[in-house]
Amino acid sequence: MKVILKRTLISCVLILLILIGFLKINPPLAYGSVGTTSDQHSIIVALGNKHVFGSIRIQQVAINGTSQPSNIHLQVSDAGSGFIMSDLAATSNKRMSEDFSAIRLLPNSSPHAKEPVRSSPKHTIYGLSISENAPIQKIDVTYTYLGLTFQETIQI
Repeated sequence: MKVILKRTLISCVLILLILIGFLKINPPLAYGSVGTTSDQHSIIVALGNKHVFGSIRIQQVAINGTSQPSNIHLQVSDAGSGFIMSDLAATSNKRMSEDFSAIRLLPNSSPHAKEPVRSSPKHTIYGLSISENAPIQKIDVTYTYLGLTFQETIQI
């Protein structure tokens, strides 16, 4: 009986390690098109979850290495409507306009249109909108997926 329990425990730990290794090699956050103003003070990045199960929660966003952006929010739209850059100007006097831990990027929402479903007008898309007084060179996004923490760097 002890041998069966021991083998089952070792098998479960091995499967868990393989799953964690797969997720670390193939992180779930996908980013696509980047829209920016000419001075790079305002930017929108299309984000999504490329895996078929589990949702992504954005925990923290930093720009140009370590600084916190002064104005940031997550636009949730459909593929037919797209994103609106003018939202940044309307909300530029606010601090954090969205609580990222409250918004989840749903599975199969990658901004890369590989299937007909993604290019349909009803497909939900997510856009990370940032505006700052200095030019934005890179964005660091820290997020959780299935209880694991990941960090993605997006070069502009």
